[in-house]
Amino acid sequence: MQKISILFLVLLLNACGENIQDDNAIQNDRWQGQTDDYIPNEIVKNKMLRGIEYMKLKKNTFALDILKKAVALDPNYGDAHHTLAYLYDRMKIIDGASWHYQKALSLKPNDPLIHNNYAQFLCQQKQWETANKHFLQAVEHAQQWYPEIPYTNAGWCALSYNNNFSQAKKYFHQALQKNKKYARPLYLLALVNYKQKRYAQARHYLQQYELNAKPTPQTVWLRIRVERFLNQNNAVSKYSLYLRQNFPTSQETQLLNQSP
Repeated sequence: MQKISILFLVLLLNACGENIQDDNAIQNDRWQGQTDDYIPNEIVKNKMLRGIEYMKLKKNTFALDILKKAVALDPNYGDAHHTLAYLYDRMKIIDGASWHYQKALSLKPNDPLIHNNYAQFLCQQKQWETANKHFLQAVEHAQQWYPEIPYTNAGWCALSYNNNFSQAKKYFHQALQKNKKYARPLYLLALVNYKQKRYAQARHYLQQYELNAKPTPQTVWLRIRVERFLNQNNAVSKYSLYLRQNFPTSQETQLLNQSP
């Protein structure tokens, strides 16, 4: 089951708001998949793995066909329902995603990863209160997993769909209490402070981010905007050059080139 859970971890990181990947924060995967001594049918398990491979290749139609067959063959396999729910979510098939997330949770009620991914789905549907409950359940059941991830995702949801700065900052700080080297909430705290026009604080969190993770187009572009408001022309020039040299085709570089 290790291969499956690692893939889900990558998928959820890629799906969370501003796509800030953090190669340094997570070194291994502590969550092992379905509990309660459930042993899936090997044929079904292999179908699910094939479906995951098709998802990685972005061949969603092939993945959908094989995953539907997997859950039909073994309706009690929670990880298969979870995988199918995620695929439906990716394909914007809302009813299918909702049904299979709920089915997966009925089979694996203590799985933090399913709670986290279902919460992200609910957040995209702007069902903030229900999403928040599932993020917190992910935290509650995350003793063997990464509670900093659902905390961060809950903060992003509060920020992007509920426009709740104070709640977002609370969750980002709780994420950092769980893992002070997890870089994504540092970037998001910088973003919140930038939106609140607290530019010195925004710079502080960006500096902390840069100590723990590689720069991305989003973080560098935010740093440029922060330094502009702080009238630090040398820093603006430095980070502008870095963005153009390292991410020449990014949307952020285009925004930089279009800015005065």
